[in-house]
Amino acid sequence: MGLRARKNQRLQGYDYHHGGMFFITICTKEKHNPLGMIAEDSTHAPQITLSDLGKIVKTEIEDIPTHYIDITLDKYVVMPNHLHLILQISEQGSQEESRSATTQLSTVITMLKKRRTRSAVLTYGKGRFMIM
Repeated sequence: MGLRARKNQRLQGYDYHHGGMFFITICTKEKHNPLGMIAEDSTHAPQITLSDLGKIVKTEIEDIPTHYIDITLDKYVVMPNHLHLILQISEQGSQEESRSATTQLSTVITMLKKRRTRSAVLTYGKGRFMIM
């Protein structure tokens, strides 16, 4: 099965080279549920129970600000087959210091996926959790 074409999710006309707040959604491969499950608690309210991989992803998300001094993790949620993040990228002082916000954002997401994979491989073995 070939990869389907992805549609451009960027807002037309917006200059992504500046900081700002970014809402990010990352889905698991083929929308399987490797990150956890939803079940009712004793009050019949739905609760997310994270799997081992879901716990790794949660930890890696919470560590994002320790890897990037100009990024703040505002909110996040890990669901069984996807996750949502709201990240704030601060503006840099001068243009020479400034990095592209789109480059930063793509780097943050790439590194999140790499660290999740490395943590999962070290914990559970190669090939078990390559899902995002």
